[in-house]
Order: sequence, then C-alpha cells, then structure tokens
Amino acid sequence: MCKKDMEDIKENESYFTKNNIYFTTVSSDSLENFKAWQKENQFPLPMLADEEYKILEDYGVYYHDDERSPNEDEGKHVEPAVFLLDEKGRILFMQKQSGPFGRPDAKALRKTTKYIEQHLK
Repeated sequence: MCKKDMEDIKENESYFTKNNIYFTTVSSDSLENFKAWQKENQFPLPMLADEEYKILEDYGVYYHDDERSPNEDEGKHVEPAVFLLDEKGRILFMQKQSGPFGRPDAKALRKTTKYIEQHLK
C-alpha cells in the first residue's frame, strides 16, 4: 500500500478499532528503510519487513523483479494487496493487484467488513 492508502486507514483507525478490526502491513523494503519510513510518518499500525518476499509469496502477492518485470525501468517492486482475516487466521476477503490501480480505500474496506459481519460470521 502506498503512503496515501495508509494515511486513509490511519484516519479511519477509530472506526476499525471500535469494530475489532486490526491491521498489519507487510513491506518488501529493507528493514533500515522500513523503520525510517515508519518513524518519519508516525504510522501507528504494526508493520512487518519482508525483504526476502517469504510472506508475500505465501499469500500469493504479485511482485516484479528483474526477471519477471514486464518493463525494464520498473525494477523490483511488490504490487498492493489487502487481506482480511478472522481471529483464527482464516482469509475472509482478499484483493491482490497485478498493477498499481484499483486497490480498496478505507471506505471500501469499511463496507466490506460490514458485509462480512452480517453474512460470514
């Protein structure tokens, strides 16, 4: 998720917390860059560093590296993904992007969590 998406979630944090919805983010950045970004942006949510892409691969998140990138100038990067899990770790919702557009904002996540609460729990 980009900084704008994370700011959106941060602004809606009270709604999610009130409804027992908690976030953890996973970053493919180096631990050093990752900690500097978190400190600079004062982001309150738990964040995991996954430089080796182990977690991202386990969840099937799309990424590009030098061999897999369709464009030479893109370099190594991960596409955004969102997973909503229950307290037992079961995936209730997922949205994996193969490109940078179309990811859900906080409003869409709120709507999705309401649907899950009404129909899947």
